[in-house]
Amino acid sequence: MGKIRILYFITNMDIAGAQRFVTDIITHLDTDKYEVALMVIDEFDENFLIKRLRKKCVNIIGISKHSGSFRRIRVLNRIIKEIKMYKPDVIQSNLDYSYSWLSAFLLNIPIVVTIHSEPFRIISTSKQLLYRCCKFKGLVYVILPCKTCAEDFSRLFKAKREEEQVIPNPVCLDEFGTCREEKSGDAIHFVTVSRFHQVKNNHEIIKAFCELREEKSNVYLDMYGDGELFEDEQKYVESINMGEFIKLHGSADNISEVLKDMDVFVQFSKSECFPISVLEAMASGLPVIASDVGGLNDMIFDNGFLVKSYSELVDAMKKLTDDTDLRDRMSKKSFELVRQYDVVVVTKEYEALYDHIVGGLYH
Repeated sequence: MGKIRILYFITNMDIAGAQRFVTDIITHLDTDKYEVALMVIDEFDENFLIKRLRKKCVNIIGISKHSGSFRRIRVLNRIIKEIKMYKPDVIQSNLDYSYSWLSAFLLNIPIVVTIHSEPFRIISTSKQLLYRCCKFKGLVYVILPCKTCAEDFSRLFKAKREEEQVIPNPVCLDEFGTCREEKSGDAIHFVTVSRFHQVKNNHEIIKAFCELREEKSNVYLDMYGDGELFEDEQKYVESINMGEFIKLHGSADNISEVLKDMDVFVQFSKSECFPISVLEAMASGLPVIASDVGGLNDMIFDNGFLVKSYSELVDAMKKLTDDTDLRDRMSKKSFELVRQYDVVVVTKEYEALYDHIVGGLYH
């Protein structure tokens, strides 16, 4: 038997969590045992994630979105044609819950579906039907990154709990430090890393920081990421004359270099699953302030604050501004907790799953 052929499937290759997940897992799979291709259902730029994949000689298959009548049928036909040419043993689906599921069902190919958002955000009658069809054929393996989301998926999709597997999202610990260097001066830098999208609630973070800044003159906010609301938030910051203290940087290729110079990570999303941005903050030894949604209660313990409201967000920011010892304790705890999510460990769990699936096919 030759190498196991895996076709990774994703809707786009923007700079975001699911895309980083795909890149990290693919680039850490055992190349002596697995052959991998990536299918992207959209046009994509040559960003740093794509460059990392090309450096590993990953075959990237782009599927352009057609316009006009029968657009979806034409896209599906192209996808099926490419799948038949590649002949994968397993499809690994990310963000897509239609084309990949339907292709797996029609071609009788096992499909591993990694869920990257809270299950309530993807639930629909059509997705439930596709899930049940693939499950009826024994083709689908659903991966949730945390117990909280696994329980929600079982309830919403009426799935048996044993039909899903919990494998956490990974973080490349080698890219980050093992301890934080002493910083000079009393400036406190808060940082966010997320898309500028309504669900991410960036505007509330800006407002909370402005409230903090009224009391504390030594605080700064650095925001990384792009998205449809980026320009709106940039204009808002300028309109309130806070451009000196709040910097909107756009996407960053070198996030590990960025985070090592920060003091506190802030996230206030309305919905999250198991965000890689928080794992990267923990790997950088940052205390984390995060909204109490999705799987964040499986990530934040003594290494930060889970907040349920705007006032709790402001209070947490104040506490971490004032208390150096608290920041240090939470920093050490972040380093300690994040080790279990090392990409090397997580990749081996995916490899074990692929081996189990393919072993079942040939025996």
